[in-house]
Amino acid sequence: MDSSILSVAGGIAGVAGLAIGALVIIFREVIRKKIFPGLNRVQAYKIIRLIICLTFLTSVSGIGAWVYTKSPTDDPLVPFPTENPQVAISSYLGFIDSGRYQVAWDSLSEEAKKQLRFPMFESTYEAERRPLGQVLTRRPSAVAPTRQLPNNLKGAFTTVTYKTRFENNLDFLEFVTTTAEHDQWKVLYHNIVPCPPLMCAP
Repeated sequence: MDSSILSVAGGIAGVAGLAIGALVIIFREVIRKKIFPGLNRVQAYKIIRLIICLTFLTSVSGIGAWVYTKSPTDDPLVPFPTENPQVAISSYLGFIDSGRYQVAWDSLSEEAKKQLRFPMFESTYEAERRPLGQVLTRRPSAVAPTRQLPNNLKGAFTTVTYKTRFENNLDFLEFVTTTAEHDQWKVLYHNIVPCPPLMCAP
C-alpha cells in the first residue's frame, strides 16, 4: 500500500509527489496511534499545527526540487560547420545571378524561409537584383564569424562581404550571412547596397 502511494504520487508530480507521499505515510501512522483522545486541546492543536507546517514546508521543498530538476540547461553552442561558407554562398549567388529564384529560395535556411516567403522573395529580386544585369566581377573582401547577429539571433553565423561589379560598371557591396543548420552552412540573409567610391575605386 505504501509503495503504491509513492508510485502514484511520484508518477504524477515527480520529486514533489514523492515528498508529499512520504509525509502522508508518516503522519498516517501517527494518526493511527489514536493519541489525540489522550491529549488536551493545546497539545492536540500543537501536533495538528506541526503536521500542517511540515506538510507545507515539505511540499514547497519538493516542488522546488522538481522545478530545479526540470529547469532547462543552457543548450550547447551550435558548432561551426567545417565546410567553407563561401561554398554555399557561391551556389546560392549562382542561382540568383541566373534568375533561378525558386531553386535559390529552396536552398535557404529554414529561418530565412520563415521570414521571407517565396512570392515576396521573388518579387524583391525581380525588382532589385535583375535590373543590375550580369556580374562582371565578385570578390570577397571580408569574412566575419559570430555567435550573435545585430537582431539578437543566436547560433553560428558567418557573414561574407563581396565587392561586386555589375554591368555598366555599377559597383555594389553584397553582404551574405550564413547560418549553421544540420552541420551545414545555409544562406540566411543577402543584402546588396551601392559601394562607397572610396571602397570600390578602380
